[in-house]
Amino acid sequence: GGTTSDGLITVEGVMCLAACDKAPMFQTQGPDGIKYHENMTVEKTMELVDELKKSTA
Repeated sequence: GGTTSDGLITVEGVMCLAACDKAPMFQTQGPDGIKYHENMTVEKTMELVDELKKSTA
């Protein structure tokens, strides 16, 4: 876990999100609520991080 130096993104490990059949997956929480991201790859994750950073700029 940890937070980016700009404070925009924090990563926190959790035990279970009840989606073993859709792993790897994670959730994001922002002003528009909680969203689940399933069947993620490194590439898809980095695209999402870029989108999140742009949306807060």
